[in-house]
Amino acid sequence: MLVSLASNIGHYETYEIITAAARVRVQVNGLMPLITSSTIEFNTGEEVVAELVYEKLEKHYSNCIMLDHEIKDCPQAEKVPHLSATRKQDRLK
Repeated sequence: MLVSLASNIGHYETYEIITAAARVRVQVNGLMPLITSSTIEFNTGEEVVAELVYEKLEKHYSNCIMLDHEIKDCPQAEKVPHLSATRKQDRLK
């Protein structure tokens, strides 16, 4: 099940099961938006939506969930008024 989930996100490397969660190490395509949730189907046919939490991400912009830029360089920031103002302030610095 974890390998299947990891394969939906990127290239599976390894996993660890802890008390209340599972960790999966996956190589992702940094040019694509990160996947933030995935549906897990059990053998019984029951489905559960899993929220994915990424660890140890360096530069990324959480609104568009891309790894290749920050807010000051986001093309989507121009379309969102409060982000556009932040972007303009960053340029003035």
